[in-house]
Parts: sequence; structure tokens; C-alpha cells
Amino acid sequence: MSIEEEVSLEEVKEKKEEEKKDKEEEDNKDKEEEEKKEEIQFIEPNLNKRMTSAKRKRVEKAKKKINLKQRRQELFEELSKIMLTEEELPNLKSSTKLGIDMDAENQENVIIMPKKVQKKEVVKKKVENKVEEEKITKIVVSDGKKTFGFGFVNEKMEVVEKDEKKGRDEKVVFVKEESSEESEEMSEENKEEKEIEKRRKELPILMEESNIIEGIIENECIIICGETGSGKTTQIPQILYEIGFGNEKSEFNGMIGITQPRRIAATAMAKRVEEEMGEDGGVVSYQIRYDSQVNENTKIKFMTDGILLREVQSDVLLKKYSCIIIDEAHERSLNTDVLIGILSRIVKLRNKSGKAMRLIIMSATLRVSEFTENQRLFNKAPKVIKVEARQYPVRTYFSKRTEIEDYCSEAIKKVNKIHKKLPAGGILVFLTGHKEIEEVCKELRNNKENQDLYVLPLYSSLEPKEQEKIFEKIPEGKRLCVVSTDVAETSITIPHIKYVVDSGRKKSRYYDTKSGISSFVIEWISKASAAQRAGRAGRIGEGYCYRLYSSSVYENIFEEFEKAEIERMPLESVILTLKGMGIDKVINFPFPSQINIERLKEANKMLEIIGILDNKERITEIGKVIKEYPLHPRLGKILYLSQQKGIEEIGLTLVSGLSVNDIFIDQECDRSLFINKDSDLISLILMIDTFRIAEVKKNITKVEYCKHYGIKIQAFQEILLLRSQLCSILGKENKVPSHLITPSEQIELRKIIASCFVDNVARLVRREELGKYINCGLRHGYLTAITKEPAVISSKSVLYGQLPDYIVFHEIVDTAYKTMAGVTRVNFKWLEDASPDFITSFEKKSFN
Repeated sequence: MSIEEEVSLEEVKEKKEEEKKDKEEEDNKDKEEEEKKEEIQFIEPNLNKRMTSAKRKRVEKAKKKINLKQRRQELFEELSKIMLTEEELPNLKSSTKLGIDMDAENQENVIIMPKKVQKKEVVKKKVENKVEEEKITKIVVSDGKKTFGFGFVNEKMEVVEKDEKKGRDEKVVFVKEESSEESEEMSEENKEEKEIEKRRKELPILMEESNIIEGIIENECIIICGETGSGKTTQIPQILYEIGFGNEKSEFNGMIGITQPRRIAATAMAKRVEEEMGEDGGVVSYQIRYDSQVNENTKIKFMTDGILLREVQSDVLLKKYSCIIIDEAHERSLNTDVLIGILSRIVKLRNKSGKAMRLIIMSATLRVSEFTENQRLFNKAPKVIKVEARQYPVRTYFSKRTEIEDYCSEAIKKVNKIHKKLPAGGILVFLTGHKEIEEVCKELRNNKENQDLYVLPLYSSLEPKEQEKIFEKIPEGKRLCVVSTDVAETSITIPHIKYVVDSGRKKSRYYDTKSGISSFVIEWISKASAAQRAGRAGRIGEGYCYRLYSSSVYENIFEEFEKAEIERMPLESVILTLKGMGIDKVINFPFPSQINIERLKEANKMLEIIGILDNKERITEIGKVIKEYPLHPRLGKILYLSQQKGIEEIGLTLVSGLSVNDIFIDQECDRSLFINKDSDLISLILMIDTFRIAEVKKNITKVEYCKHYGIKIQAFQEILLLRSQLCSILGKENKVPSHLITPSEQIELRKIIASCFVDNVARLVRREELGKYINCGLRHGYLTAITKEPAVISSKSVLYGQLPDYIVFHEIVDTAYKTMAGVTRVNFKWLEDASPDFITSFEKKSFN
């Protein structure tokens, strides 16, 4: 036997021995696995007996996580089979919408390009060499049940040769070469997309993205704290949308709803998010009073808090939504507080019923203890996620002395000084109301040294087209200067601002619960608001804030935070809303702030007097009808009774006019055409209906009419829109009146007004009846049911100078005297018929 044959025999023997060993090892492994299985089968029943339900759930959750990881690994391996040639890769465009799907007919993997790409071609390629190219921004793989995203920004992808025996054929969809014009358009679009993406990446909120996603999935409610400019409002809805909220196949298949306290914020944020997402067809929409862009494609809906509150009344479980975001919760508006209380219950009910829902409360300050420590609101404190602001340093300067009266002149001087001496950068001035703002804007524009200063006003009653100018491109060679109310404090972020001039004041509507008097008051802001205003200067670089008040005033007079609106506003509308939803004991409702019981009793008493509640505080039949109207209960009753008396058209005009405050410009205009000697409210009807007739018959425009009679055009427009909305609710045509109100209709309407304002009654008293107020300087006054001191008729009233025995008023304003506005002459018999017990009690009242 040759040496070669011996060697070959030895090799054969060795191979056989190795095969035996391998077989034995495999058999041993199989035995071990079987033994382990037996052990597991033996142990698991015992474990299950010992495990509590909570522990069992945790074990199941852990198993699901393991399965999910395995599934992701499988999908990743599947993904690695997709192969592209060096020629094909450049044709793929970076897009978050890029995905991988299966061609059912040919059983081929398909790479899907973005929807924007229209010209497409299918090409099959074979890869011969290993190459490296930049990976796609995001690839999304769906297994039919869940969607998994893989991010590959700034990494490299290795493309390997395909094993034709194991793999499937690939089909690559890519873009054809476009013409030069089309490619230029595409490059411009790409630049815009890159710019938007760059802006998004710089936002602080994205640093907490994984933490936020985890919090949303694992908790029914979370609170996100982040200063204005951190990206909360624009990015959270997009994050939710990207992880499956709003997807019909997802567990969270309803819309994402975001509430804002102001209309300007709802519309501006909707447009911004739509621009960032690049979605068409109404995927991102808004709904505010009188204007809605929502359609069947809407997945993200911005709205005012009042809109959502109306929706809750018709759909208590808010079945259309998978998540509600309450934005600007730190402002503690009345509607926001009520919504948070209602939603704290809705979320629990929805999740128990298997229809998943999440609640996100967003605040620009860290004042969240009312939510986290209130066990009536949440049994378990919600998770709080803090987001650091993208804030550059802001240098704050206090004035040496505080100008109490003429702070507008101080603001003008400061703006002129900044514009003349300091480097480029936008200026934002905070004042209190539209009148001040327009006057300051006029002064700044008229200054010859400010020819290159681009001055814009901003306040809530400003026309939307004018409001949007602050977001438009600044004319070349100009410096932006925005003069605003507190609407620019947190709701919206104005670009290019480097300097802030803060008057330290704001105008608020206050309701004195003891006297029943409501009034607009200019007051100091809180320290939290001052910090928010200063922060506006630190968005684009180092900023400067000039405060028109001293550090002493700031430290000693400013409160830490604002009072919640629910603590200082009437509660009648809130009570009717909650009673209408079946919440009988309003005192037990989980408000974020505790309500004063005395105020609640007073509101219930008022609703009982006008017939909305009965003597057991249950909602009456009239109340059940009125709760459907977007009106104050008192105005709702006017509309209801006018329908019963056959003067519905007149009632619609009146309640629309009374729902809008402060409609006249403070200037002398001849409005004698509309004067009715018996009622300010009938005069208001004449003013509105005269225009409605003249618009059709004489082609008079709103602008001409408002300018001639000194009416605020935005307020007048709101009256007309509200009337149209009420007609839709009642199923009526909003037709032009054939005539103005007749004398017989006036009497019928005055009876209705007496019935609805019976608790706002006033009786004439002579000087000798003034008692302890005999030396107050009045020759005669009026005794009211809600004030202790004598009241007088407003000098702007049509009844001023007349001395009717009995009147009712719309409101009392606190001036030198208690001044009654919106006055109507009434008969004692009408009052007695409306509420006999109340009037009997009122007649016994005196100043002695």
C-alpha cells in the first residue's frame, strides 16, 4: 500500500470519528433541551400558582418585549436582503415616508418612494461588488400588524452581493432624471425640506423624544413642562403621528386633538405643523369659532379650548380622538380647567372600555402642583417631563423709577433709543390693549427717524390677515417692531426678536363675586409672566429685556403666578355645561383649583331666578334646550323666549350683539339713527339690522359702515358670524330682515329682557331715600339687587338723563360710581311675572 493510500484511509477514519462525535454532541444537546423543557413544564405550573396577577402581568409584558426584540431582529435581517446598485442609490431621496412593502403578485420586495415623486420607473439590477453609500434617513418596515422605524442618519450602509438561491428578486422604484426646470424646483423643495428638518433638530423637545414616547405609551396622562420656543406645540403632535396615533390600523386610531386658549395660536400652529410635515389634503387642520378646515382626512386637529368643550357636551367619551393635548395649561383659563377635570375622567373610562386614549398637559412654567398633587383630579400623580429651553442669555434691565400713568410714552422712548443705538434685531413691545397699541404704532411710524422701522400691531381682535403679517418676510433694509398684548407672551413665537420692552402690565376682565360687578382692569403681571416676556428675546441669540418698572416694584408687588381664571370669573356657564352633561353635584367636580362654595351658591341662585335650574338645583326643561347654544345662560334664555313669542329673528340679532364685548371705538360719532328711547339693547339691534338691510339694498360695505359709525370692524364681523352660526344650530336660513323692529315687537322684547335680567333690576330712589349715602353727591340714584351702594345710569346710555322707576341692566361697571350699562326701561308687572318671590324680597331692600 502506498503512502498516499494510507494517508487517504487515515483521513477517512478521522472524518468518520468526527462525524460520530458531532452526532453524539447533537444527541446530548437534544437530551439537555428535553430535560430543560421538562423542568420548565414542571416549574411553571408551580410558579403560576405562586404568582400574583400583577406579577403575572409583568412576566407577560417581559415576554412580549423579548418577542418584540426577536421580531425586530427578523425584520432587520429581512431588511439587509434589500440590495441596491451604486447607480440606483443616488436616485433615492431622503424621506421619512420611504418604506418597504411586498409585491403580492411577484413576491418581490419593493422600495416605495415618497408620494411627491410622480415619474417612476421599475428596474432590476444585480450587485456584483461590495460598495458603501450613505444610508436613507428612515426606513419603515411593516409586518401588517405593527410598524417599525429604523433611523440611519449620517451612517454608512454596506451593500453586499445577493445570494440568488436564498433571496427573492428585488424591485427598485426610483426617480427618472427630470428636466433642468423640474430639477431646480426639486432642489428648491429639498432646500426648504432640509431647512425645516434642520430647525426641527435644533429644538430642545427632540432631546426628550424617547422619554416622551415611553411616557405616552406607558401612562394615561403625562405633563410636559417646557418654556415657549422649546418646540412642544409643533413637535409633540408630529411625534404622536409618527408612532402610530391617527393610523386606522393602530390601537390609537382616532385624531390627535390640540387645544389652544387663543384663535391666533390655533391657526398659526396648524399652518406651521402642516408646513413641517409636508402633508396635503387636510391631514393637519384647525377649527376655531366660525372657521373650520377639518375634513375626513384630518389626523391632527388644532382648536380653541371652547370648541373641544362644546364637543364634549355632544360626545362625552370623545370617540373621535385617540389623544388630547391641552396646551398653555399654565394660563389656567376657565375652559382649560374644566376640560382637564372632564378629561381626567374620560381617559380612565376610555381605557377601561378598551378604546385607548391618552391625555397630555403642556405648560410653559413649572407650576404644575395643582395637577400632580390634586388627588381628586388624578389618583396617581402623572409623569412630569421637563424640557430645557433653547435659550440664549438674556440681559435684563430695570428702570430706575416706575412711570405709573404714561408708560406708553416711556415705551416709545425706549424703542426709539434701541433703534437708533443698538445693533440689528427685532423689537417686541408688551402693552395692555388695542387702543394703546394703535396709538403707540402711530407715534412710531410718524417719527421721521424711524423710516426703516417696520411697525406691526398684534392683539386678539385684530383682523387675521393683519395678524399673519408678523410671520411674513420683513421688507429688505427694515427692522421689525411688534407692539403686542400678552398674546405674544406664550401662545406664539415671533421670529427675529432680540429686544423686549416690557410695560409689566396687562388688561384683565375681573368679576367681583361680592358685588356682582365685572370690569376690565389694568394690573401688574406676575413674575412668571415677566420671565416669559424676557425669554422672548433669547431665541435667536443673546437678547436684551428692558423693563419699564423698578426692581423694587418687581420684588414687592408682583405675584409669583397669575390667579386661575376660575377663581375670578362668573360660574353660571360652567355650571350649566356640567349639569347638561349629567354632573348634578358640581361641588364634587375635580377642578384643578378648589372653587369657593359661596361663589358656587351665588351662581346656582342666579340660574334658579331666571329659570335654568329648579329649587333643587336640577336643570329645567328650558335649561336642557339652552345648554345646546354657545351662549351665556341669560342670553340663551332670551333666544329661547324670542322663539316662543314669534320674534326669533330679533332675538338672534340681540344675543349676537350682546355676546361681543367692547364693539365701539372711543370716538365721538353720530349714532342718533339707532337711538331707541326705551332700551340700549334695542338700539344695538337697530345698529346691526340697519347694516344688514343696507348691505343688500344699497351695497354698503362693512368697512364703510364701521368707519362712519365708529364701530370696531373685527367685533362687528364677529357679531355677524355668530348670528350665522346660531341660525345653523337652529336649522334656519340667515335671511335679511324685511323691516326694522316695530313698536309692538319692542314691547314684547322688553318683556323678555325683563324676564332674563330680573336679578339685575334697579329701582329709582330720591335723595331723601339714600340713607347713609345721602352725602355722596347724588341727587337721586338707583337701588340694585346686587350692590350695596347707589348706582347710576351710564352717560353713554340712551336713558341717561331720564328717570324711569324700574330698569334692568346688562352689567355694572365700577367707575366713580357704580355705573349701569346696557339699560332697558321695564314695568314692575313684567318683573313680578318673571320671578314673584325674588321681586317681593327686592322690594323690602333699602339703603337704611
